Amino acid sequence: MSSPHSLEPNAQTSDDVLPHLWAWRAAGVRVALLTLIGIDGGSPRPLGAQMAVAEDGRSVGYLSGGCLERSLALQAVSAIRENQSRQVRYGRGSPYLDIALPCGSGLDIHIVQNPSDEAIERAKAAASRRLPFALEFDLQTGAVTFDSAPGQRTGELIRSRGVFRRTYWPGLRLHVIGSGPAIPAIAAVAQAAGLHVDVASPDALTLAAAQSIHVATRPMPSPRVPELADADRFTAVVLAFHDHEREAPLLADVMQSRCFYIGALGSRAVHAARLHALALARVPPAAMARVRGPVGLIAGAKSVGPLAVGIVAEILAAAKADGLID
Repeated sequence: MSSPHSLEPNAQTSDDVLPHLWAWRAAGVRVALLTLIGIDGGSPRPLGAQMAVAEDGRSVGYLSGGCLERSLALQAVSAIRENQSRQVRYGRGSPYLDIALPCGSGLDIHIVQNPSDEAIERAKAAASRRLPFALEFDLQTGAVTFDSAPGQRTGELIRSRGVFRRTYWPGLRLHVIGSGPAIPAIAAVAQAAGLHVDVASPDALTLAAAQSIHVATRPMPSPRVPELADADRFTAVVLAFHDHEREAPLLADVMQSRCFYIGALGSRAVHAARLHALALARVPPAAMARVRGPVGLIAGAKSVGPLAVGIVAEILAAAKADGLID
């Protein structure tokens, strides 16, 4: 697989700040992890939203609509230099009268400077294996503890007895499989939206186009992609072939998996023929119903741009409906 994911800011790195924190720590940079632990009123960001700040002031993530981030970065740098974790409040009831929140709310942010190596390394190992985990933040001492057995609900948050517990679940992943100009377009939009994307294709030009936008790729020397049958419930799969006969072995694998979304490009007539072929192969109706077609929320889209945007929007809507994202 080529082209590893970069850490340039995008939707994913804004919401998932831990990869930046890990990279900075690996480079010997001291860091702070900021967590939104209390909301008094409304907020543009959910409880548990996070920022990571490096000792030189670099930051990723956001805890407000843009009105607090610079001040929070300065607070974090100060915490790092003083070797002292802290909790700050902005907005309603805050001592910082010169920083007003347009929403009129109050936000409580916990700043942990240099979280423990053990918690960071165990979290990194779990994330690399796409395993859920939790971090517990002691609001008095600033200690961070790793727990490999998080709650049952995605994004579960618990604040009790001076401890804030935040669960972390695997990020959304998208396998785009096929050939043609729609493939890199779908990959680019999905990557910008924060999904972890890879492209599998039997076509060298399609692979080259995906590699040019820094998307991970793999050639397809056979009609199958072994990873599909093991796809987890945070994974989406989109098939895009002109030769729809190529889809059968791939669909056979992906329909066995736990993935939350399966889409295949093609017109209504193509999709009807696809379902007929699956029925002849005695695929159960419940399994066939998992295959979406025509794909995308922009009906009748022909150009690759609207087609890609519609497909990614449909994937995110499905993830939201399944409770996989906020």
